[in-house]
Amino acid sequence: MTDRKHTAAAEAKSPAKALSHSLDKLLAERASKVGEMGPWGGSQTKTIFVPDYLRSNAYRVLRLSANSDYSKIHQASAGMRRAAKLGLMGATEADMLFLGEISRTEADIQTAISRINNPLQRLRDRLFWFYLTPKLLDAQTTSRMMETFGNNPEALAALNHDKALHVLFAAIGSGLDDAGIQLWIRSLQAWHRVISDDSYWSLTLGLEERGNFEPAALPSEIDALRGEAVELAAEAFVVAARSALARTELPSVRRATDALQNLVETGPWAAHAQENIASPAVEQFQKLCRIIRDECANKTVHEDDASARNKPICDEALKRFRGEVEPAFDRLVQLLPPDHDLIRQS
Repeated sequence: MTDRKHTAAAEAKSPAKALSHSLDKLLAERASKVGEMGPWGGSQTKTIFVPDYLRSNAYRVLRLSANSDYSKIHQASAGMRRAAKLGLMGATEADMLFLGEISRTEADIQTAISRINNPLQRLRDRLFWFYLTPKLLDAQTTSRMMETFGNNPEALAALNHDKALHVLFAAIGSGLDDAGIQLWIRSLQAWHRVISDDSYWSLTLGLEERGNFEPAALPSEIDALRGEAVELAAEAFVVAARSALARTELPSVRRATDALQNLVETGPWAAHAQENIASPAVEQFQKLCRIIRDECANKTVHEDDASARNKPICDEALKRFRGEVEPAFDRLVQLLPPDHDLIRQS
């Protein structure tokens, strides 16, 4: 039995190490472009959309690691309440102010506790916070930690999870230019590899079983979160693409939908996200077609020998088609691949 456990751990360690090296390389590339502080340090310098699971994350508010049990959470909240009353709650690097300022009033602390008491909210907040440390670890430190963890696949999964979370933060702070799009693709691919690791979800289940949470999350609830984990991670990306569409930044939108085409192997969420991004433009185009069709139909004379009277109506319909429908369709094609279902339906 022991030999089988060691064999399984060794097999799990190999892809875990490969993922870790890949994440180290990506983080190093990103750090060289943005400087030492990077998007994971310092304060937010531009207006970006930060999902609620990061902005109001209970573990972030309470300054706790994601593997904290309920006893530790209770102790931390009590200490934070005392510090808040004394005015001693200053910001620290662990607050990740890039994600937005944090308020820690009595009400804020209670809200964080309420999130943790809710199994679904607790699972989501834990998924999007750090197990080991919010500090960005260098490759050498990571290598030493991996050797220390030895044959503990759950610890390796936690390490890779934290690195992938740093990459996600970097992506959230990027734009929809070519560099930002590539960062998003690599970030979501890495996140998919993390949440595809059974060891990560074994860790999550173990924390629920040992953490004295009441009520504990059900295995079915954990499975449901696993199914939507990549889609959740991509929320800021989809919001950025829809905002670009609202500003008529069509090249940015097309880069985003093309990126999603490259992410189809991470799950059906990618196709749904394409539709989510393009749907306002599709709906606007379909509405335009209905209006022109109905107006022309209402003007058409449905009588024998009415061709002469209907000719000006048909000419006007053709003029509107060429002047309004065709340009609108051309704009729509700029958003999605020409063989996309939404294009064919339109």
